[in-house]
Amino acid sequence: MGYVKKNFLAGLELADFSALNPAATLWLDTVANVRLHESTHQRPIEMFEQERGALKPLNPNGFDLARIITVRANKQFRVALEANHYSVPARYAGRSLLLKAYDDRVCVYADNQLIARHVRSMDRHQDIEDPQHPKALLEAAQKCP
Repeated sequence: MGYVKKNFLAGLELADFSALNPAATLWLDTVANVRLHESTHQRPIEMFEQERGALKPLNPNGFDLARIITVRANKQFRVALEANHYSVPARYAGRSLLLKAYDDRVCVYADNQLIARHVRSMDRHQDIEDPQHPKALLEAAQKCP
């Protein structure tokens, strides 16, 4: 990691996160993989070619890279992630739920069933609400005399 921090990330300015992979690929192809490695005294690209045959195939289903957190929905049927609040259906207010935080989305589960999905906000102090989540509560309130 130290090599990557000092030689790739140091001073790197990107417009947004989506530019990271293309920049890293270019750096790997033109700098990191073609240099003479300090410990092995070989070029990483040549070592990779020697080891390629011993590699196992990648998992075809991929891996779940979410950060998993147990959360409790508050009385406003919101769950907190970092400094933001995300809505869940009103009937889940007060319940313990499972939140999966990905880099681009937030998914909330009750009893292994997806109950809410939101685009993840990297801003702070945002209230992100799905307009369908308070619907049952509003309908019940309209029925009261």
